[in-house]
Amino acid sequence: MVKLTIFYLTVLFGLLVALQPAEGGPPPVSRCRCPKRPGPVCGSDGHTYFNFCQLKCLGRGKVKPTIDNSCIKLHVEKK
Repeated sequence: MVKLTIFYLTVLFGLLVALQPAEGGPPPVSRCRCPKRPGPVCGSDGHTYFNFCQLKCLGRGKVKPTIDNSCIKLHVEKK
């Protein structure tokens, strides 16, 4: 009985650890409840987001839209 309890607790702990979101990375797109309307927005991190809502959600408030929304210019300037 004790061995079975320890086994179940170990499995439960493993599942809880595996289901924790990764630190530092953006949340999966499925967690963003954004409209499906495209409206590409360039973020201050150099990534193009599908729309402003996804920039705010995936950027966790740390990514700001660029003034001219042009990620192409950012990639050219970095090289």
